[in-house]
Amino acid sequence: MLKRRFSKKIISLMVLITMLVGLFVTAVPVSAAETTKLVLLETTDVHGNVVPVNYYTGGNLKGTLSRISTLVAEIRKSNKNVMLFDAGDTIQGSQLAYYWGTVNPAKDNNMDHMMATAMNYLNYDAMVLGNHEFQAGKSSLLDFVDDAKFPVISANTVYANTDKLVFEPYKIIPKLLDNGKTINVGVLGVTTPRWVQWYGGMVNNEYSSTDMYKAVEKYVPEMKKAGADIVVLLSHSGLSDATGKETTAGAEALLAEHDTLRMAENIPDIDVVFYGHTHLNNTQNVKNLKTSNDVLLVQAKQHGKGLGQAVLNLENNAGVWKVLSKTGDVSLVTDSKTTVVAPDEALVALMKPYHEKAVEYMKTVIAKTSVELNSHTSRYADTSLFQLIANAQRWGVEVLYKDVAKDALKNPILSMVAPFLNGVAGPEDYTMIEPGDVTIGGAGSIYLYDDQLQGVEMNGATVKLYLEKAAENFLQVTPGAGEQVMFNPDFWGYYFDMIMGLKYQVDITKPVGERIVNLTYNKLPIDPEQNFTVLMPNFRAGGGGGFPGTGADAKIVFNKTEGIETRDVLIEYLKVKKNITFEPMNNWQVKENFLKHWSESYVYPLWRAGIMPVEEQTGIIGLDKVLTGKDFNFMVKKAFGFTGDKLDEEMITRQAAIVYFADKLTAAKIKINPQAVQMFKDVKDAAIKAKIDLLSSNGVIKGNDRNELELAKEITKAEMATMVARMQKLIK
Repeated sequence: MLKRRFSKKIISLMVLITMLVGLFVTAVPVSAAETTKLVLLETTDVHGNVVPVNYYTGGNLKGTLSRISTLVAEIRKSNKNVMLFDAGDTIQGSQLAYYWGTVNPAKDNNMDHMMATAMNYLNYDAMVLGNHEFQAGKSSLLDFVDDAKFPVISANTVYANTDKLVFEPYKIIPKLLDNGKTINVGVLGVTTPRWVQWYGGMVNNEYSSTDMYKAVEKYVPEMKKAGADIVVLLSHSGLSDATGKETTAGAEALLAEHDTLRMAENIPDIDVVFYGHTHLNNTQNVKNLKTSNDVLLVQAKQHGKGLGQAVLNLENNAGVWKVLSKTGDVSLVTDSKTTVVAPDEALVALMKPYHEKAVEYMKTVIAKTSVELNSHTSRYADTSLFQLIANAQRWGVEVLYKDVAKDALKNPILSMVAPFLNGVAGPEDYTMIEPGDVTIGGAGSIYLYDDQLQGVEMNGATVKLYLEKAAENFLQVTPGAGEQVMFNPDFWGYYFDMIMGLKYQVDITKPVGERIVNLTYNKLPIDPEQNFTVLMPNFRAGGGGGFPGTGADAKIVFNKTEGIETRDVLIEYLKVKKNITFEPMNNWQVKENFLKHWSESYVYPLWRAGIMPVEEQTGIIGLDKVLTGKDFNFMVKKAFGFTGDKLDEEMITRQAAIVYFADKLTAAKIKINPQAVQMFKDVKDAAIKAKIDLLSSNGVIKGNDRNELELAKEITKAEMATMVARMQKLIK
């Protein structure tokens, strides 16, 4: 009985303890979910710009990776949870990159690839290849990938005629956060497939490309299955239309060049897209149409001029990560009107051995020029600069490489040029080489890119269509005082191709497709059936800009695989030519019917020669507008080489202009012609009468219909143009 009672007590006690334990356990709160922040940074389209030095001029260079490094360091100081990515077009584009990638490869000097050295210093987490990585050539590309201490990925680059990937498609990166937890960041990269048409020859056509969309569609689920907590897509591709389809002029379908938006909107589980290629900085959130989740898109400024930033607010609940919100930012710039970020001096010091050799190379003098090589008028007039490039290209095919140009030389040779620098980035965004020495650096500023020179066979009909496409550079205008916008704001200036070897006019008073008039070859109307070889960069031959006869339609008859670069041809031409003396041939011109003004006969020649001031990005001339001091200085310097003294004046009176020009005629020892002196009714001041007599007797001024000068009146641009044109006949 004692045992039985004892057992009951034990059982009761155990029940009580169990109940108490249950109460105690229930009372302990469940561990709360933790939140934290992850900062993702992007560079894109750096194009080899590391050191803040313009290798063409020796002056300061905006942007560059050295300034980006300063920004990144500041962000890392305030937040430990930072990752850094690059969206491609990184190892090619600057003279520093060209020297160490092509002229004197770093590997040949027992040095790491220049861009890998710089990017390793910044501790990048991953990078996707851009199209210009292939333009750098196979050797430079693979050297870079070998030396990079971070994943270099591309999920749609394959060995030619196979589906075997050349590079890793993605990487899952465990990121240890400052709260001690680790998040697995899946990074997937895709490259615009159009590089195959543009730069396939630069990698010996050993690599090819597959569809970006299909690659992302395949690998995102694979990454999630492999443990990626979040997915970051690095897309070297612009935004896209709804279909992602693109065609050549011949309506043949191509793999899409731009497909970022379609991927974000249609492929589930992408959290952030860092993209590049189009040089248009942007941030936006879009809805994925299948999940309704937000996808953040970010494209940073190019050339190291800014960072893209994605800030993710994260929640970790029992080991499961969730993105609570995401915010994009493209305001982190290295150069603004109010702030300039200082370069990272440690990175600059690290790059010193690379930099000094590149500077030494760029200073090599190879020719002289007696004419100004300037792209300032490049969107509306022929120039000595264009003439030089066109001549060099023809010489390259007809002389330097004639042994491998037999197919090209079966046809008449035409040479296409386009304005790379046309002011779109500001008043310094032009090629400008003053008369004097031309160095290798100067040749690089004349021809900026590492393009291959190719020859495309076209018949006369296609050539005309090609020129009509280029003429979309202009808006249709009604003849007047030059008040209308002339340049098409939706047309990139570097697509305004001109073809040397023909004669033609562009009639901008006509609609698109009807502007090329008086098109002749050898003084005869062009034969639509006759074949020509049109020399152009491989970017254009491969379909860049969508010109007729290019892309999949192009019949390449020169330099299909040899890898001959236009800049190398130009350098060799300069060495042989030694002295550049030629003026523009003006084999093409804008038809001079777009003005309807009393001064038009004086204005047209000044406008063609770049002496007539125009609004740089609109082309507006504004003949009846008041002349400013800035425009006065510009005109007298361009026309005569004079130094103007009226820069700060808001307007110039007729009297001020008369005094200025009379003094110049006196200095040139031009005298009054007593028999041609004109008397003006409103001139009373004896002191100025002699100056007026000097100008009037030499035909520089004539007054109004009332035989008055109205000296106090502000001079217009048309009146100034008239005086300048008449002065040119007196002062050579």
